[in-house]
Amino acid sequence: SDVFRIAYTDGVEIRKCRFEDCGRICVLSYNLSGGTRVMDNVFERKGLDPEAEVTPCVKVQGTDYLVSGNRFVDYGCCAVMAGLHFTEEMKFPASGVIERNEIFQTDDYRKSAAQNLLMDTGAIYVNTQNASLEIRYNDIHDISGPYDNRGIFCDDGTVNVYVHDNRVLRIANSWCIDLRRVPSVETRSDSKIRRVNVGNRIEKNQVDGKIRFEQR
Repeated sequence: SDVFRIAYTDGVEIRKCRFEDCGRICVLSYNLSGGTRVMDNVFERKGLDPEAEVTPCVKVQGTDYLVSGNRFVDYGCCAVMAGLHFTEEMKFPASGVIERNEIFQTDDYRKSAAQNLLMDTGAIYVNTQNASLEIRYNDIHDISGPYDNRGIFCDDGTVNVYVHDNRVLRIANSWCIDLRRVPSVETRSDSKIRRVNVGNRIEKNQVDGKIRFEQR
């Protein structure tokens, strides 16, 4: 089970908590819940259940969420996951801000990351469907894993995301920031979105590696 699940409830605030050695998700806020605030918390050694594939520390899908001022250390799948997958129904606009968080892996954890973590992820991972998401002033550093472990990863034709003024350094095996073009999402029979890779903007980020920014 997860620690907090926020469903059909608006205005929940989780502040100044400490999460340690949690196998699954710490905060899961569904699309039907608006105004979720996750602020000034510490997440350490989180999302490490070997049988649970997608276990972000924080997952937010509702309207007007805020993930701010948190410290994520040695996460599993990703620190923060935002937006909705292209197969999910977005009944309310998925919108919010992810800001001023620090996300990193310690030296010992990073040395064994290739054996213990998933590939094809991001410290901040963004799904396809977003009404509006701003990712700003985050400090992401010293990230590794098996393969393609990004700093900020906007996947599957992400839409309506503004990524700016982040510091993304020492990403061992992939892009510092990755927003890839995936036109096949538009034509899939199970997809709820018919126009991908639009409404995105990336600027003024400090990186020491590559950025991929693909539009239509």
